[in-house]
Amino acid sequence: MACMEDSLNQFIQDLVRFCCELQTNLGEHLEKRNTELMSLSNEIYSLIDGQTVLIHELEMMSSNKVQNDQQWINEHLTSVHSTTDGKINNLHRLLADTFLLLMHNLAHQLHLQEAENQAFSQMIVSQI
Repeated sequence: MACMEDSLNQFIQDLVRFCCELQTNLGEHLEKRNTELMSLSNEIYSLIDGQTVLIHELEMMSSNKVQNDQQWINEHLTSVHSTTDGKINNLHRLLADTFLLLMHNLAHQLHLQEAENQAFSQMIVSQI
């Protein structure tokens, strides 16, 4: 019986020692994992913070680009309007000064020719 008690006491001591070592090893392992996770968490936070700054910079650059493009378009549109107005006025002057006068003269000549044709037709009819 004493042998059994000694064996049981030895078993309990071994179990207690095993549990203590296990607890120590688990504690060290958990502490190491906690440190690694904190480090990883800090790196992720730093990365997210950097990406957020980058996104804000891109947003500002995009906004500036849109404003610059709109300004360029408005300036170009003004230039195009000015150029087209000038071309339209030049074409209008060309048509009014050149072709309109020629067309009036042509219309007058055609009117005179029509009058002569009518007179000629009346003369032919009267002689028949």
